[in-house]
Amino acid sequence: MAVQNQVVLADRLEEFEQFPFGLMLWESAVALAKWIATHAGLVENSRLLELGAGAGLPGLVASRVGAKVFQTDHLAEALLLAQANAERNHTGGITRFLADWREWRCEERFEHVIGADILYDRHFHADLEAIFRCSLAPGGLVVLADPGRDAALEMMAYLERRGWRIDWETYEVGAIRPEESDLRRSVEVNIWKVSR
Repeated sequence: MAVQNQVVLADRLEEFEQFPFGLMLWESAVALAKWIATHAGLVENSRLLELGAGAGLPGLVASRVGAKVFQTDHLAEALLLAQANAERNHTGGITRFLADWREWRCEERFEHVIGADILYDRHFHADLEAIFRCSLAPGGLVVLADPGRDAALEMMAYLERRGWRIDWETYEVGAIRPEESDLRRSVEVNIWKVSR
């Protein structure tokens, strides 16, 4: 479940502090969910933190393959949507909490920290790196999905300068909202794997 009609959502824009992108399902979330399903043995029995959960698909898949999942978002509506999607898919045991990357308060450690489409705003890059530093358990892995934005490349360069190791692979997923005039029926999504 996710918002399918962006026009209707845009008409209610004045109700939100910023556009609620997290209420929509994006190709990066689908690619990250596929990566998790493909690497189920890696995430099984691990503690996994999802940043910017939105509709919650990657965390839902991680929970289904046996991870103990903690989903965060700055929008309460997004966490309610993630909860509804988990209930609809008969998946329980996911912990959810509101979180502001600029004022991170979670002191727990996780073997995996994941996020889909969270690198678009350069202003949050330092905040995200600080979260990775304090939330990732020793030997852990950060896995981020992004559809090839320049800001994501800048974030990876920033992380490398800060001592992180970067690897990536590409997943091709079907376009979720292909426009009739758009010839693009699939989207290539980078899966960034970040470790210390």
